[in-house]
Amino acid sequence: MLNRSLISYESTCMDLTPELENLRQLLNNDDESTIRLGVQLASGMDVPFALFPDLTNTNFKKFLCLEAEFIEPLKFVTDLNINSLDIQELPVSIGQLPQLTTIKVYSNQLQGLPSNLGVLKNLTRLHIDSNRLKSLQGLEELSNLQHLYAHFNRLTDVKEVGTLSNLRSLHLSRNYIQQLPQNFEQLTQLQVCHISQNQLIRLPDFIGQWRSMEELNMDTNQIFEVSPQIGRLQKLQRLYLSNNRLETFPEAITQLKNLKELHINFNNISELPPAIEKMQQLTWLNLGENKFKTIPKNIGALKNLERLDLGDNRLESLPESLTTLPKLTHLRLHSNQLFSLPKGIENMTQLKLLTLLSNNLSRIEKATLTQKLPDTEIT
Repeated sequence: MLNRSLISYESTCMDLTPELENLRQLLNNDDESTIRLGVQLASGMDVPFALFPDLTNTNFKKFLCLEAEFIEPLKFVTDLNINSLDIQELPVSIGQLPQLTTIKVYSNQLQGLPSNLGVLKNLTRLHIDSNRLKSLQGLEELSNLQHLYAHFNRLTDVKEVGTLSNLRSLHLSRNYIQQLPQNFEQLTQLQVCHISQNQLIRLPDFIGQWRSMEELNMDTNQIFEVSPQIGRLQKLQRLYLSNNRLETFPEAITQLKNLKELHINFNNISELPPAIEKMQQLTWLNLGENKFKTIPKNIGALKNLERLDLGDNRLESLPESLTTLPKLTHLRLHSNQLFSLPKGIENMTQLKLLTLLSNNLSRIEKATLTQKLPDTEIT
């Protein structure tokens, strides 16, 4: 679809003259020769294509195959959306659309990017996800790009991304990336970074340069080492390290005093560091599917905690301080080795969900708890 943000489609389309209405029908035709005629007429009449926001994706696919003279009338277009059309390549003529700020070509069959993509100096958003890209060669010169969506491709080397120093959000999940290029240290403006479901084995020291980062998702890799430099990301609010190969809790994470969500489930961690009490802003702590046998008493210091997942561990007991968390509404304790629950849990009337399945608790204890917490879903 086409649009030009400075033009109100509703007002312009309502006032179309009969001539412009005929032109609109030409441009929406399925026949390529008819489309060519419409483009020629629009060019001769100096008519902005933004008057025709209902151009279909199918016809726009045909536009991209037209020679340069037919692309010329589209030069003012700011948004290009040609997703889900089985396109195998973008023509070099796309470089003749200098006003483009957004390109969406996701869910196609792209195997490469045009070499002249870098001439689009106004481009700030690029969606090339769900294609067959093995390389991002061609986007190195997109100096003003702020948002890159390149997930679900076949990428192994993404060094080109490291040159995009104005990036604010980066999405590279579901590729085959084994390591982060050194030049990623230049991505100091990044606020959101998703590189989950790849083959990373470590988070290197240069991640400490990502001082603007607010959300970092490295789920489902093979990470066994996290650089202590992660502790420098003081703006980080959400960190996802689930389903990796961590055997120890990265203590530098406890320095992230503004972190609100930590998901570090599905690892091999067996204990929390005492410094966990410093993470006063945490609202969600997911420690499920690890090897914890005990939880430290100072877990009770996390007064803003709303969700705590301890399911699928090896816990035999829990500290009473757990019951003093005033905002806790979701507590998952299933699939452990608990013989009893901490004193005071029956007073946690704010609980909305409590999971207890697959433990060694007596039926009497469960029944008593159900009576005392009638508004809590207990499973």
